[in-house]
Amino acid sequence: MIAHLKKIYREIGRDGLVLIACTLSLFFASYLCVVVQFLAFIYAIRKYSLKRILSAPYAILPTILLVPGLAVGFYYKNYLGLMILIMFFMLYIFSIYEKFMMTEQIRDCIIYTAIISSIIAAIAAAVQKYPNPNFRSVSLFLNANFYGYLCELMLVLIIYAFYCWGPKPIFFIAAAANALGMWMSGCRSAWLATAAGIVVLIICLKKYRHLIFAAIAFGFLSALALLFPEFFFPRLQSLSNDKSLRVLIWKTAWGYVKENPIFGHGMFAYYTLSTGRAHNAHAHDFILDVLVNFGIVGFIIVAIFIFLIMRDLIKNLKYNKTCALVIAALSAAFVHGIDDIPFIGVQTSSFTILIIALAGTYGIYTKPELLHNADDLECNTDE
Repeated sequence: MIAHLKKIYREIGRDGLVLIACTLSLFFASYLCVVVQFLAFIYAIRKYSLKRILSAPYAILPTILLVPGLAVGFYYKNYLGLMILIMFFMLYIFSIYEKFMMTEQIRDCIIYTAIISSIIAAIAAAVQKYPNPNFRSVSLFLNANFYGYLCELMLVLIIYAFYCWGPKPIFFIAAAANALGMWMSGCRSAWLATAAGIVVLIICLKKYRHLIFAAIAFGFLSALALLFPEFFFPRLQSLSNDKSLRVLIWKTAWGYVKENPIFGHGMFAYYTLSTGRAHNAHAHDFILDVLVNFGIVGFIIVAIFIFLIMRDLIKNLKYNKTCALVIAALSAAFVHGIDDIPFIGVQTSSFTILIIALAGTYGIYTKPELLHNADDLECNTDE
């Protein structure tokens, strides 16, 4: 056992251990995640100069966004938003380090660590659910929607692992655990987002005939949900009320956008501005939330940044099949972001960024000989 651990250490090195520790921290208490991520951030900037990290492709865009975000936050005395903005910028800097350090061995260890940790998280969720069937399990996360979002991304990751390594028992166990976890969380938006992510993954891996099986599976699950709606969707009765609340939140958020459409009100502005029934942590729509926080200027910067990242992922797809996982996970996140923003949490945002980092240093490099990890997993994508 010790010899095996030493062999793994030789393969992944200290950088790999740091990333494994970060992966483990995402599945446990949020305060532990904050501590581990912060220590990892310190390790990263001590090993690599901040100048080198910020010289990565497109890093200038989040840096530009930081300047008006800080200025607006100070102007409106949105100090909570300032702290969260700085935290997210630090997380972004660390994500560049993660991409620099990503190798095939480290990526494999991260995927297996996440799969095993998600099973433990599902057990914690089941323990919470058992005494009170009406309780929305949070597992080891801040709220149920965060846990549902993690299960959503994990299911996409598990399907990817299935394509790369074949049908291993641990994958079936993890898939069942995360599907059950998503049900226990009561997160309704996660189901459609998961389906979207899996479909995108199948298309990216060119497993077109598997779309038929996916459609049959989705159809079968939908039929079961229609036959037994109270079992599969225990929150179905509150759907009408929840949707009316969503509309109220969206209208309130749009009002804040019109108050300062150019630069917004600073990070986490909806939480600090909203009151009464419309009070919430965010605007429950990714685009609206960005507009409230950063205005049109910030929205344009974010849109350009996402476009460039997606463009490079698609370009590198033929050389690096892990890009398929990243595209699928981001697609699931975008679909989920239509009426919720679960990736705003510390654990969920860190996990989203970690999945993006699994593709390695894509950036401006599109030729296989220039990719940091061109010898990617050999996923069989030929039909």
